[in-house]
Amino acid sequence: MGHVVNVLNEHVQFHDQVYGNVVNSGKALETSMDAVNIKMSTLEERIRCSNDYMATNALGVAQIVAGLKDVTTGLDALLEPLQEVKNFVNVTAETRGTKPIAKAIFDTVDKVTSMAGSLRAASHSDSNTLYFHVKDFAHFRRESGIGAARRYSEVLKFFGYSVQLLVKIYQTDGAQYLGLFLCICWSLSDSSLK
Repeated sequence: MGHVVNVLNEHVQFHDQVYGNVVNSGKALETSMDAVNIKMSTLEERIRCSNDYMATNALGVAQIVAGLKDVTTGLDALLEPLQEVKNFVNVTAETRGTKPIAKAIFDTVDKVTSMAGSLRAASHSDSNTLYFHVKDFAHFRRESGIGAARRYSEVLKFFGYSVQLLVKIYQTDGAQYLGLFLCICWSLSDSSLK
């Protein structure tokens, strides 16, 4: 009988130990859950603040982009008549000796073109991603058999500078090469850049 009592006491002690371990694990889990809940609350608050800021920022950027698109559309509409005037003046300047006027018109066309490019670049400034698609790439590759083939992107802003991406395919010693270049363009803000 004493043996049975000893075995029962061992079982009771074992169950007490298991119960104590379960209680301690539960308390540790509860403490961990409290810490996780606090961190989740902090994260939720930060996400809410970030969403509010992003919504405000997106609205401001959308208004700027809409304004830039209106200006760009106006400049595009202005470029075509200016180009026609430029062509007309180019022909008549030779016959009438009015080269200073022609130069002024050419400079104006160049400045308006630069402004249009800068505005296009600014209208894409709400993103840090640029997609440049070379149309009819197979034809572009075939052009390189004649000489170097080049395709330029529209004018973009890059650290304040007006730039264009240049994709160039050329052949040397029977091998075909593809190059990607960043070309710095003239712009009205050149004098303010260091």
